[in-house]
Amino acid sequence: MSSGTLEVMLIGGQKIKSRDSFSKPDAYCIINYGNQSRWSNVARNQGSTPTWNTTFKFDVEYCPTDADDKHKITFRVMDEDLITADDELGGFEINAKRIISDGMMSGQTAWCLDTYNIICRRNGNKYGEIRVGVRFLSKNQS
Repeated sequence: MSSGTLEVMLIGGQKIKSRDSFSKPDAYCIINYGNQSRWSNVARNQGSTPTWNTTFKFDVEYCPTDADDKHKITFRVMDEDLITADDELGGFEINAKRIISDGMMSGQTAWCLDTYNIICRRNGNKYGEIRVGVRFLSKNQS
């Protein structure tokens, strides 16, 4: 078994829609990897184009025979509400097994950047897009 650090860079969003028609979204993300959870700051008053530019670190234990879903990063995109409970706009998943595997062999990977659709689990509607970067550093590199 090998170990290292998975780094997730939450860059920003575009076309983010609020679930309530009378207000602009105050978006934040909850990012989970295994039993580890990280929360971004709330992008207050940034509306449909929030910017975070924040990197989160997750501890990784890796074995080449691990199931693919063991190395899944899940993102929940939320809209902060001051009076009622926060709304979950939707989310997406990234399978990081390949990134981790490549990093174990080479010591680290370059940032893998991509844009992901925020999909509501209840109705399948798209609530915008989030730009994310992911990379891996093996234990002797992190």
